[in-house]
Amino acid sequence: MSSASTSPNSRFSKILVAIDGSHESMEAARYSISLSQEYNAELYALHIVRSDVDLFGPHDTSEMQIKSEIISSTNIAEAIVDYAEEKNFKLIVIGTRGRSGFRKLLLGSVASSVVTYAHCPVLVVK
Repeated sequence: MSSASTSPNSRFSKILVAIDGSHESMEAARYSISLSQEYNAELYALHIVRSDVDLFGPHDTSEMQIKSEIISSTNIAEAIVDYAEEKNFKLIVIGTRGRSGFRKLLLGSVASSVVTYAHCPVLVVK
């Protein structure tokens, strides 16, 4: 499946994890930290604020080499997909359910939309 020019270690060289503070997104964050260490990958944590809020911009957590950014959007899934494509991420990690939706759904609407529309592989962590 992989091309000859893509080495296994560079396949997931840049990982994006979407977080919203929910238990599921924190599990996705823990999993993405392990993946970033295994693949020696850059890890970015993205939090989407669903409103017009004064944002503080990106910052770097140097002890773990995790970059984080907070952005505002009315469509969470679209913001994740657009950000990932714009920044050329190789993998998106997301939790099964976030703060919205019914608990009985197997896959949250945001995660489902990200899986459907992302340009790169998406790992859904439960």
